[in-house]
Amino acid sequence: MARKTTSLTEAFTLLEILRRIPRNRHTTVQEIQAGMAAAGKKIEIRTLQRYMKAICETEMLGVECDMRTRPYGFRQSPKGGKFLSTQMSAHESLLMRLAEEHMRYLMPAALTRSLSPLFEAAQQNMSEAGATKREQSWLKKVAVVSSTLPVLPPSIKQKCFDDVSEALFHETKLEIQYRNSSGRTLSALVSPLGLVQQDVRFYLVCRFEGYDNVRHLALHRITHTTRTDFPAERPKDFSLDAYIKSRHFNYTDGDGARIRLTFDFTNPVTAQILKETPFNRTQNITALGDNQFRLTVLIEDSPLLAGWFAVWRERAGISNIVKEPVDEAPGRTEENASGADSPPGTAG
Repeated sequence: MARKTTSLTEAFTLLEILRRIPRNRHTTVQEIQAGMAAAGKKIEIRTLQRYMKAICETEMLGVECDMRTRPYGFRQSPKGGKFLSTQMSAHESLLMRLAEEHMRYLMPAALTRSLSPLFEAAQQNMSEAGATKREQSWLKKVAVVSSTLPVLPPSIKQKCFDDVSEALFHETKLEIQYRNSSGRTLSALVSPLGLVQQDVRFYLVCRFEGYDNVRHLALHRITHTTRTDFPAERPKDFSLDAYIKSRHFNYTDGDGARIRLTFDFTNPVTAQILKETPFNRTQNITALGDNQFRLTVLIEDSPLLAGWFAVWRERAGISNIVKEPVDEAPGRTEENASGADSPPGTAG
């Protein structure tokens, strides 16, 4: 019985190795080992080398070895390798391509690396003619458009992103060096709590060692990271959704006052748009007659709101703007409120 278990384990190991051998490029034993480790399947380099030798010597597997350079390169042979082909349907290939393009920075780095063979197989399937022709054209029929001015994404160090996502996934503390918007550099030990994307920017929501409040840091301003084995300290009642609702990332950092906003406007098209896409669930629009409308909503006062008025004031015929302060924002807790004990210069 033990022998059967060993044979089955070896069979699964071989399948995991085969899944990581691409068709359109060469890979190395080291890359295969790293991919398997990222998926939680550790294997000694010498054991892996022995497996690769046996695989290349088995003709039906269709794996070729390029021994012209070191380390040796391996790929599926263009003439064979049908056994290795990832049998992915056109729809599955399309889904993998969309996931790779739009979600790669929202997945843990280890998961992204472990999925790389599937991403490569999907790219290969999508580039081939025939059954995937309509799926190929689909990528040219859909787009994501920002409502803000288009800007290029900031440069994020790959190691920093990998360390942040791994620490967040495994719930461990992270040593960081961070340069704030004023150019000041600080070092700190933080407990990662969340990763937030706002347009082209990414923010690490975290808690600094020795402080009780929660902050967020622009990921592209993190210049160095070191993972630790210390468990992260996650506040018992912390909610990423609540934190996001209490902050305008890159704008007010939660310091904007909660207000009851009231204004009149005359454009019926604006009324229709605001009914279809309201500011939030507290919004109420009243028709006053003769193309006169009044909107009331509880909202946070911020540069974003000022910008909205600047764009729509004349077009919508906006007038009589009244902002009444509201004592307390619903859903805000003492824990995620901006406090006096915040590490200086850490936001944004």
